[in-house]
Amino acid sequence: MRYYIKEGRLRRQMQFRKTMLSMLYIPFHSIVVSTLVQKLMVDHAVRGAIATSTDDAIIRLRYWEILILAIIQLISLGLLRWADVTQTRYRGRTGGYRQDHRLKLLKKFLNLDYSEHWDASGSDWLYAQVQHVDTVVMSGYWQVYILFQSLFALFLSWGVAVTVLLWSFSQKKAAGSLKSSDYPDLSPAVGVALVFPFSVIAVLIRRKLTWA
Repeated sequence: MRYYIKEGRLRRQMQFRKTMLSMLYIPFHSIVVSTLVQKLMVDHAVRGAIATSTDDAIIRLRYWEILILAIIQLISLGLLRWADVTQTRYRGRTGGYRQDHRLKLLKKFLNLDYSEHWDASGSDWLYAQVQHVDTVVMSGYWQVYILFQSLFALFLSWGVAVTVLLWSFSQKKAAGSLKSSDYPDLSPAVGVALVFPFSVIAVLIRRKLTWA
């Protein structure tokens, strides 16, 4: 499997990298940009403007902060659209992989001896070109992008959870309203962090049982 992915990466080169970058930006927008922008807009800018409703300079500053955050969200939304179009255009599931595999199957059939042509019927070769190739591409090649996207999303979720937790703690500490019950509870972050090693162990055990 490793050599199969390596061969595809070397063959597609720039298309492979563009597709991977686009797939990784999709969870970045959903988890990091949308979450942090909305939290900053509500918890920092809006609440700050309400708390200092008598100071026009600070209120003006908060409005500018809301505008900048909205622009960041809009730019990220445009990049999300670009990422979706890019991964659709360059992923090469049909022209880059399916057609390549079908061409290799046809070359293999033409290079067989005449007697070997009768070892399998023509419908078997056709079924392999249509169904088996699709299974290889969707369960092999395309799952590489899905795997890295899922791992990246898991890492971002853990990072955002820890960042938001520590940021809220620092805000309360700076305001002098910190209580003993307000100390950060890291159990959700630890739980998310433990998902990765246990998932890897479960996949390895399943692989061993499947291929045993």
